[in-house]
Amino acid sequence: MSSHWRKSSFSAEGDCLEWAMGPSSVRLRDSKDPTGPQLVLNHSEWAAFIAGIKHGEADLPSERGRWSPQAKVDGVCSVRHRDD
Repeated sequence: MSSHWRKSSFSAEGDCLEWAMGPSSVRLRDSKDPTGPQLVLNHSEWAAFIAGIKHGEADLPSERGRWSPQAKVDGVCSVRHRDD
């Protein structure tokens, strides 16, 4: 059975994290290497991962040391957060 892989609408073509939701797990992979290794999380782990993202745990500091509303990792993948 083939998986329906998704990625952020903020990502450029073919260069970001993709995920596929299954009945008991969520699989993550690098979109540049679709046949490469995958990280498999159960639904509780996925929920904790998403909660951390929403709470800014993956935000990157800007050049001035403040949190940036949009930053790039190695010029590839956009990371955004909301200002509270």
